[in-house]
Amino acid sequence: MHLVKYGVREHIDQFFRDGTVQIGTVISYDTETHGPMIGDDEEGLIFQTITDDTVHMFRARGDRVPPVFGAPGCSGNVVMQTNVSFNYAIYSLSHVLHRDLCRNFSADYDAAFFIDRPIVFFHELAKAFSASGLVNEAIFQHVADIQYAFRALAPEDEIVEALVKPPQYAHQRELRGLWNVGTPAQKFYRFQAPEARRCCHLVPWEKMPDYAPGSLTPEQTRAAVMRAVYGDWGTPSNFSR
Repeated sequence: MHLVKYGVREHIDQFFRDGTVQIGTVISYDTETHGPMIGDDEEGLIFQTITDDTVHMFRARGDRVPPVFGAPGCSGNVVMQTNVSFNYAIYSLSHVLHRDLCRNFSADYDAAFFIDRPIVFFHELAKAFSASGLVNEAIFQHVADIQYAFRALAPEDEIVEALVKPPQYAHQRELRGLWNVGTPAQKFYRFQAPEARRCCHLVPWEKMPDYAPGSLTPEQTRAAVMRAVYGDWGTPSNFSR
């Protein structure tokens, strides 16, 4: 598995100079600040509708019934429930390396770094975040792919709200790392994680693959990505660590 972090070349170059990274929080990615493809004003929210039929289903399964239901003589109950994610610190990446996706995120984006060892990368990132002094404690929760679904979910659906995005974002193939930092004191945390650079490679926009969607087989797509990242060598196994 590989991962890709897109951004402005100046910021990508700074990462390779001294390991500077920036981690935001779930509620910090508003549309006004970040635009419609990065920002999302409903980030971290899901919506569920609970009715009498839902209650009957819960009871039949032996599940807990929401306390608003079950009062003597009540019927026709409908509850619109909004679930709000814990405000995790969040670091977003993509599984896809492509010119169009880079510019789809932002017209200002013109580079990326390619991560060929994600486990090592997140280990070093989490270690540096904890040691940064920016928060009292940074507890690494997990890394997971985004689930692309409408936020109006069935009452029985159990899902981490910070890992849900509407289907129109599905082309981004996003993966997120989450940290519990308590109540965030700021929207973004910037610190240095120089050891994380060991498993990363700079990819300027002009070297990214630009194949037409659906025109390549999975094997051809991977080969195009490898050429973009490693040049004529074509594989990381040819590089000494």
